[in-house]
Amino acid sequence: MKRIKGLFAAALAFVIMLSAMPLSALASGEVKISLGYQDDYRAEISIDSYDGYYDTVIIEKSADNASWSVYSTEDEAYSTVEINVPYKSANYYRVKLEDSDSGIVSAPSNALLIKSDISEVLSSGYLYTSASPEKSVLFWDIGRYSSSYIDGFMIYESVNGGDFKKIKTLAVDKYYEKSNYSYKYKLGRTAPSKVGYFVQYKIYPYFNFNGKTYSYSGVTPCVASYLSDSCVKVVTKKDKVVIKLKKLGKVNYKISYTPKNIKKQKYGKTKTKKTSAASYTIKNKFKTTALDICVTPYIGSVEGGESEYYNSHEGAPLLRGAGKSKKTKIPVLNVQKKKTKTAWNDSLTAKDKKIIKAFFKKKYGKKLPAREVMAEYAVNWIHNNVKYDTKGKSDKYSYTDAIFNHKVGQCLQYNMATAKVLTYLGYETRLIMGWRGNIKARHWQHFWCEVKINGRWFLVETGNIKDGGWMHFVTLYGDGLGYIKNNKPAKD
Repeated sequence: MKRIKGLFAAALAFVIMLSAMPLSALASGEVKISLGYQDDYRAEISIDSYDGYYDTVIIEKSADNASWSVYSTEDEAYSTVEINVPYKSANYYRVKLEDSDSGIVSAPSNALLIKSDISEVLSSGYLYTSASPEKSVLFWDIGRYSSSYIDGFMIYESVNGGDFKKIKTLAVDKYYEKSNYSYKYKLGRTAPSKVGYFVQYKIYPYFNFNGKTYSYSGVTPCVASYLSDSCVKVVTKKDKVVIKLKKLGKVNYKISYTPKNIKKQKYGKTKTKKTSAASYTIKNKFKTTALDICVTPYIGSVEGGESEYYNSHEGAPLLRGAGKSKKTKIPVLNVQKKKTKTAWNDSLTAKDKKIIKAFFKKKYGKKLPAREVMAEYAVNWIHNNVKYDTKGKSDKYSYTDAIFNHKVGQCLQYNMATAKVLTYLGYETRLIMGWRGNIKARHWQHFWCEVKINGRWFLVETGNIKDGGWMHFVTLYGDGLGYIKNNKPAKD
């Protein structure tokens, strides 16, 4: 027997006390009976009597521990007896010892339950979460021939560290993929929460026998997690970055962050911290260092299946940490030559305010979200809805009228309307008239927006109908991104 444990790895043992001691050589001792699984098909019963003398071993079997029948009889048996264990079986066994001189010595009071045990049948399991966080697909693998042992699977779920509850019972063959001996099941249920969740799944195989369902010890843990923007909020300030965390049941958070030198474009050493607090603060030099941040939910030693990533110097984190500006003036800077000059000045007018207010009211009604949420919505809306004006139609409208009412414009209209939205929301902005492309090769005139946060100007760009290369929502220039200022690639 090459496999000593195999699928029956869980060893059982019990001691049977003799209820009645006959006048025999065994009278002064006891009989001990123990079990050891040998391989996929056999179990071994070991018999140890005080004197070790008996003529016959009788093994009886029962399905209910009440009605017994003789399973096998061994004459002049040694200390071990092997029995066959059928697939998907659960039976009680007891032993009688017969001594030719003294009669039968039995121990019927403590019967031994021997059942198929597939604690090692499930070789691995994992969860795949689709692009939509509320729809997940469970995958798990089993041994090639292990389906012979089982009738199905029971799926249990725990949300945010709560108790595991059964949500589904599956037939063994229905979701089986023969090509790779694995199972696939689409959960097809709504997410526990749109804010965020940490869902754990356990898969228990089972078999039915004598009108009862036996669940095995084999368990495959899987995790699905999701953190929305309202669950984790990163706020970038002049001297620190604050990470605000929403409590989700028993969920805690692991925060990893890597500093990046803005001028040299080089990364430093990553640091990791686990916290159960409502917020975590990282000291940071705003002008010199940006932070790449990763937030992973966890419970105990189990981490969530999905992590969320943030950059301290991009998008909403920057806008959350910016002070509120009362300026309505929007200067247009000409950087097409070596020296910067003011081309003209624009401003946020009463008409602009009316158009922008109506734009947000149409989307949100009277209950407006945080200003960084409105800013991102407006930039994305322009990027995805405004057609590029090849015939000059937008020239007869104001910037905001052309974009939000007529949905037409060029880079000047796109990005001046963006600047006016940001100004309306309380941010200081300006428009840049420069170049895009390659300094030494082809380049063309272009207008883009900049917003001032904590004393530094950041790039904002939108337009050109879903072309990703023309979409930047409050970010550093990094390596230039093709923007040219004063005959040089734009730098931070």
